[in-house]
Amino acid sequence: MEKVKLSELYNMDNGNFANAVIEIDGVVSSYAPITTTLKMKTDELSAGVTKMQSALVSDKGSQFTQQVYEADRLRDLAHAGMSHYVISYTKCSDANKKAAADTVLHIMKKFGLGSLRNAAMNKETTYLDALLEDLAADKIADELIQLPELSFWIGELQSKVNSFKAIKADKFEESTSKLDYTPTSVRKEIQNSLSDLASALEGLAAAQVDPAYSESISKINTIILNK
Repeated sequence: MEKVKLSELYNMDNGNFANAVIEIDGVVSSYAPITTTLKMKTDELSAGVTKMQSALVSDKGSQFTQQVYEADRLRDLAHAGMSHYVISYTKCSDANKKAAADTVLHIMKKFGLGSLRNAAMNKETTYLDALLEDLAADKIADELIQLPELSFWIGELQSKVNSFKAIKADKFEESTSKLDYTPTSVRKEIQNSLSDLASALEGLAAAQVDPAYSESISKINTIILNK
């Protein structure tokens, strides 16, 4: 039986989490069997989502969105620069440099080249974190010797990734500083509500009480996986 992928939802940053739960609330609210049988749980989730939406209102049309997209653009440029640098050395006549470049390119291709930069922001962050972990100095020591500028590009990419994360975290909280709650505090409330609701949905889906329960779980997971 399909279960709600709460662990993946909870690993999202505040912005993607907020967007996901707003859509999830829309799904569960569209099923009469769910809003009737689990009224208290769905009402509790909707109340949390309403608070989250209030926290997002001041963000819409603000500098926040522009700053996030600019930070994303800069990390894309760093990733593209590193890709071009490594690819250029795969054509090198020096066998050792070519072998080093081939190894690094193989690592990069695991997470995608252009496809990585075109991924949703949250997924791109996950891919870049994993890529940078695989490109740690102790893991590619020999390759760094052969490709002297690679350490610069890795540092450049890490810097841009860190900047992107900082802007998303800081500006999201700053945009709601006039409220008596923050996205982070509301998120904790919503996570508790979602855990209770998910358990109930999974139990009713297993009992095959109504197809609405299994359908809603499938739709919720689609939302989570596409963020």
